[in-house]
Amino acid sequence: MFWVRSRRAGERLFLLATALLATSAWLSAGSADAGGARASAQVVFYADVANLVPGTPPYSKAVPSVRPNLVLMFQDGSWVIEKLHWSSWGGPVARATGISSASNCQPNCAQGKRRNDPVQFVISQPRHLFGHTVYACYQLTDPKAPQTDQHDCLKHAYGSQYTYSPVAGAPLHVSSFLSPDRKIWCVLENSPGLREADCLYAANPPTAGQNAPGQEYAATLHQNGQLVTCAWQPSQPGVDACDQNWDPSATVLKSGEVDVIYQYRCQAASTAITCKVDTGTGTGKGFTITSTGVTPIP
Repeated sequence: MFWVRSRRAGERLFLLATALLATSAWLSAGSADAGGARASAQVVFYADVANLVPGTPPYSKAVPSVRPNLVLMFQDGSWVIEKLHWSSWGGPVARATGISSASNCQPNCAQGKRRNDPVQFVISQPRHLFGHTVYACYQLTDPKAPQTDQHDCLKHAYGSQYTYSPVAGAPLHVSSFLSPDRKIWCVLENSPGLREADCLYAANPPTAGQNAPGQEYAATLHQNGQLVTCAWQPSQPGVDACDQNWDPSATVLKSGEVDVIYQYRCQAASTAITCKVDTGTGTGKGFTITSTGVTPIP
């Protein structure tokens, strides 16, 4: 299982003591490397990319460091980039190789089995912030799990606080989203025994307090490329409708925007969504869903 960073309140309801202790040890190791830096200390990086920058201890350890050997992708330590080896530092771009270590959080994030992949970690665009010259952007590339790739840059949040946000044109990593016209809702599932991409078109999407029936189409794409579709007209029995759920608060993709998560890659057009299997035996298979139906991609 792969985890993408999320800053929504409540999505991580607990920080296990063991995870916090591990996080503290990792960060201490990273800051020790910073303390030993000499001439290259003029450029720094905030290696807690899951939190506001600069951080406010004890809730965040987002402090400036030089050649950190660990980057926190999740604040509780369930996903980190560790054992970073820097081949360059101090110029417009700094490059490193390391290990992406992510827990599957089963039965919990502290005790879960960890997947370790070799990755490339590149930071760039030094700029003046908080009295330092700061690498403002990072790009994570995992050849074995491209759905976890990240390309974020520091963006002003409020006051003197910044946050790492996806750059324009970079893939999003969300499990639920709406099409630009808000008539297609997609949910990408990743739970034990179930990994699929589900999209539903509704001519009259449900809104708060009303649910006017209208034409519906649905598509379910499994990781092996198997596609199951549905079509429903208001003249048919309601029990045969394609789906009874809808989330009007889901992220709205812009036309041309791409979402990459789990094993799937979905791209938005103004009135359509195309989803394909991105890795594994079903690679390349998928569908396009519009107001006229579902078209398989063989």
